[in-house]
Amino acid sequence: MGFANLVQAIPSFAVVAIVVPLLSIGFTLALFAIFLRVLLPIVKNTYVGLSEVGEVMIDAAEGIG
Repeated sequence: MGFANLVQAIPSFAVVAIVVPLLSIGFTLALFAIFLRVLLPIVKNTYVGLSEVGEVMIDAAEGIG
């Protein structure tokens, strides 16, 4: 989660500037930058959502099967 928070704090333009020497300018670079911008908030929010599930809900889910 620390890595996801760190990368999410970096501005999009900085991500592009860091990745340009590795991938060159083009479609691949744009796709990679968009992928990072979209994936990290999803991972972070999924982790927080799953870690905040209450014990009562877990017991109910185990009872259902």
